[in-house]
Amino acid sequence: MSEERDGLRIHGGRGGTVATLEDLDRLAALLRGVADRLDEGQGAIRRLDSALDETWRHAPASAGAVDQALAPCRAVGRAAGRARELGSAVLAAREGYAAAEHGAAGLLRGAAVISGSVIGEGGPLVWAGAAAAAASLGVLATHAVLVTRFLRRSPTPLGAGLRSLAGLQGRSGPAGVVGEVMAGPGPLPAVPARIDGWESVVPPLAAFLRGALPGRRPPTLSPV
Repeated sequence: MSEERDGLRIHGGRGGTVATLEDLDRLAALLRGVADRLDEGQGAIRRLDSALDETWRHAPASAGAVDQALAPCRAVGRAAGRARELGSAVLAAREGYAAAEHGAAGLLRGAAVISGSVIGEGGPLVWAGAAAAAASLGVLATHAVLVTRFLRRSPTPLGAGLRSLAGLQGRSGPAGVVGEVMAGPGPLPAVPARIDGWESVVPPLAAFLRGALPGRRPPTLSPV
């Protein structure tokens, strides 16, 4: 990971286009903790060096052996600095991922709001067509879920792979949705006790209702 003229660059690792922000926060905190412990070790080494100065006068042979043993440990300070640099780099990567995620989410919200406004302005025929398309997509999605959950029971490599997807349950983003779909018995996934994110439906619905009112209204990204 490096900072260059054209902005943040993140490289290395598997699946570098996907990140769990909470994991990056925990990693940065862990690196800060490592740096603090290394600083404590550096302080202890300084105290040993101070005591070693007195030992040189009374037992130079022993002091020489101790000095040689401490030589590799004197790089602890550099290791602490490197850990702090890595922690800062992880936080920078976290902010970059968060900004990209926020930008993508904003584009999706804007597209949904504009689509709702266009459908609302289209009149009853467009409403009926959109409802039919939504119903068709719902049927296709349900069919795909049923088939996939049926195939996961098969004693085949495909079935084993599909069963392993249940381990994604609890993760954020699309991976978590896949895990929820594949988890649990029965032909359909269990209905979650709590469904978050309903607020994201409000702007497109408000745009549709605004467009459905009599008269022409130009689309807006803030219909509520």
